[in-house]
Amino acid sequence: MNLCRRIKVRRALIKKSNKSSNINKKEVAEVQETNGR
Repeated sequence: MNLCRRIKVRRALIKKSNKSSNINKKEVAEVQETNGR
């Protein structure tokens, strides 16, 4: 449903905001948690 789209959007945002490492790591952790479920 919308989860897949949100994950894709978040991944795109993560790639764009590679400069901010801390936010990047937090987002990656969130995406991984969502993918686990």
